[in-house]
Amino acid sequence: MKNEKIHVRKMIEVFYYPQCPWVAPVLLNLREITKELNLTYSEINLFQCPSPICQRFLIVKVDGKKVPIEVGTSDKEYTKSVVAASIEGKSTLKPEIVEYENSAEIQPNSTEEIDTLEFVTIQSPNILDVVSLCISEDFIYGSLPKKYTDKAKEMREQWLESLIDRFGFTGIIAYGDRKAVGFIEAVPGRLSEGMGMSSFNPPEKTWVILCLSITKKYWGQGIASMLLEKTMENLKGKTQWIEVWASKKGYWHPSDFYRRRGFSISKDVGNIWIMSRMI
Repeated sequence: MKNEKIHVRKMIEVFYYPQCPWVAPVLLNLREITKELNLTYSEINLFQCPSPICQRFLIVKVDGKKVPIEVGTSDKEYTKSVVAASIEGKSTLKPEIVEYENSAEIQPNSTEEIDTLEFVTIQSPNILDVVSLCISEDFIYGSLPKKYTDKAKEMREQWLESLIDRFGFTGIIAYGDRKAVGFIEAVPGRLSEGMGMSSFNPPEKTWVILCLSITKKYWGQGIASMLLEKTMENLKGKTQWIEVWASKKGYWHPSDFYRRRGFSISKDVGNIWIMSRMI
């Protein structure tokens, strides 16, 4: 009997937290690439694991080797080239670093005054209001291409339901004239630590802000400040500290916004400051 060569297909593994809508493009593109390159594929939702496997928001591996595909990588051809290079044992380039505008220079094209404001804790009946804000063209962290929105909706809905089941509280929605216009989302330090956002203060005594977004045409009316204050009110008695990974430059948690609201710099992490405030 002749020896037959056994062909073992290469494997792509994705370890992720389903918190950010921008994880969806990575997952969907990798699923397509897996079929095109005849690979095997595995997805592991880290939030469903009993303990953190890795302290990162997203990790992509090809045959056990980590490759430079990050949250927000929506270019399928780039992703495919990274996977193919890894299979062939070639080095891959890291994604280009995006330089964001200074937060003080970012202004909405138009404004709209709100007559009545209401703040409601995020719960099952209003989760879809949060999800709609996350995938809207006006989302502060970038507009998600429409072909990825269904997956992003599914992920965000499951994520928020799981947070509510586990912690009870996870954030607040702002309604302007009965329409959702912004929200804040936060989690305990132990969870953020597993997502790669370690806290400066003891994680068991800390909550970390993951997202704070206001529809741009309603900027300048104090909605973000009120969401932050009401979140801290809700967390009194539950934790001692509230923290945020704030950008030194840009609109992703702009550090100047938090500094003006009593947060101080606790640690310098490259382009990010970990900022904290006692509750």
